[in-house]
Amino acid sequence: MGVYNLERLTFLLVDDNRFVLKILQDVLKTLGAGQVITAENGVEAIEFLSAHHGPYGCPVDMII
Repeated sequence: MGVYNLERLTFLLVDDNRFVLKILQDVLKTLGAGQVITAENGVEAIEFLSAHHGPYGCPVDMII
């Protein structure tokens, strides 16, 4: 199994269950994720992406 460096990655977690969001956020932070952003629904996620979309593309590396 390879070794991955997650500290430079930004994750956007989307789920309507706050408990699930917290667990996933804790897991990613434990694995060394650089930044973990959460949204409680799809609308909130789209609003975040629309507000933070810049000339260099999407502000997150992975949406879960």
